[in-house]
Amino acid sequence: MKRKIEKYINKNKKYLSKLYKYIEQEKEVEKKLELIEFSARFCSNNCLGMLFDQFLENNLKLLSKKCIRKVADETKNEKKQILHVVTMSYETGGHTRLINNIVRFDKQYRHSLIVNYPSLCKVPEWLEKTIKESGGTVFYNTAFNLIEKAQYLYEISSEFEFTFCYLHTWEVVTPLAFYSKHKTKVFFYNQADHLFNIGMGCAEYIFDMSKAGCYITNTFRIPNKSIILPIPINVSLEEKRVNKKQLAGYGIIPDTRKIILSIASEEKYNKNGALSFDKFIIDLLRTGKYLCILVGPNPKKQRWKKLQKKCNGNLLLTGRLNKKECEEIYSLADIYLDSFPMDSATCTLDAAIREIPCVSLKLPEAYVDALMPIKYDSLNKVKSRIEEIEKNKTTAIKNAIMIKKQIMITHCCPFWLQNLHKILNNPQKYISNGEKAFEIEDYYEYIAKEYLGTHLTIKRADVTGLCLKNKTRILKVFKLSLLISLAGRALKQSI
Repeated sequence: MKRKIEKYINKNKKYLSKLYKYIEQEKEVEKKLELIEFSARFCSNNCLGMLFDQFLENNLKLLSKKCIRKVADETKNEKKQILHVVTMSYETGGHTRLINNIVRFDKQYRHSLIVNYPSLCKVPEWLEKTIKESGGTVFYNTAFNLIEKAQYLYEISSEFEFTFCYLHTWEVVTPLAFYSKHKTKVFFYNQADHLFNIGMGCAEYIFDMSKAGCYITNTFRIPNKSIILPIPINVSLEEKRVNKKQLAGYGIIPDTRKIILSIASEEKYNKNGALSFDKFIIDLLRTGKYLCILVGPNPKKQRWKKLQKKCNGNLLLTGRLNKKECEEIYSLADIYLDSFPMDSATCTLDAAIREIPCVSLKLPEAYVDALMPIKYDSLNKVKSRIEEIEKNKTTAIKNAIMIKKQIMITHCCPFWLQNLHKILNNPQKYISNGEKAFEIEDYYEYIAKEYLGTHLTIKRADVTGLCLKNKTRILKVFKLSLLISLAGRALKQSI
């Protein structure tokens, strides 16, 4: 396996080195930027044994100084302002929810939002409402090309004291704007510890969600910029538990089975090497003691239909649910099982703060610190812990209450908000080195296993490989490469 992974990584590095040459040779600035963005997509959609690329950063920095026109500083003094920058904003997106929680928590600042690729998404009405209620504005970056988009962002941001960036891993518009220095303080919110990122170098400070994430940023990306700022979560702690009879509409029949809940987007359940959620859940549900509710995966897809059939009526698939429906499902759960091979930290936090006993598989990822007590380092231990919770619910609830208290301190208002304001008043004081949680080689091996599959082989061989013979074709298939990558995820095969 390790030899296969090394071969895979080395192949990827060879493709990237060819892209370097085309970037160096290209004289037209806009095309050079498109090549840089294409390279960033390649790095974030494939494992190259690195999380940061100095060559791409240096080129972005040079192009920023060359292309971005300076404007007069227009920072307003009547009320402090924060601008939130997103690549795209989705109804179910993690960035969208994160921004919504920050703005709802914070009444000291006026918050605005700018979307760099509005034609590819629709900002949810509830986020627009939250922004406007804070006294802010939603800006849509409709400029035609990358340079114009970066210039527009640069000019808008000049009106704000702070700028928070929540970017897709490949986006070059924001770093192109902010590598040209101006008076807004730029913070990069790192929600993709496990992926390559471009553009972090443009930020004065980087918000990492955990001690382990902070260590990764300092050691393998950029030193002396990382500040630990956990995910803010916003949940009503006075929710009433819903009786099983009230949820007949979901196909739930009241009985003695304990309900195990798991919520995540379906790709987080995809097989990674020997880690198979499907095999685990078939084995767990074989006894008939549990009913597992999966929220997120599409019940119409063949994979989930087959899994449901193998579970003999003990697996319920709801598909995607809105916020109210999710709250009802949470209130029904006896046990919460985090997704794997890729965890879903925000959903697990939402379960833990409701005092639901939670179980999660420990993987080489940068974990949320407050959830470390629920991590178990093998699937056998995960299964044993679920059985222990079922047998001794009183002790499990006591443990859940202790975890909830820690979450309240680190993730909830007013404590989280106080922490944010302290950081903004003196960011340098809160720079952290983090803590090492795993060996980076294990980390890269885990990520490579996730990426070794049909969708990446198609992308590299049929798109990148062909295009490297003719750099103009790279630009023509730029959008196609993303579509192939996304479509291929559905076709992904086991190693």
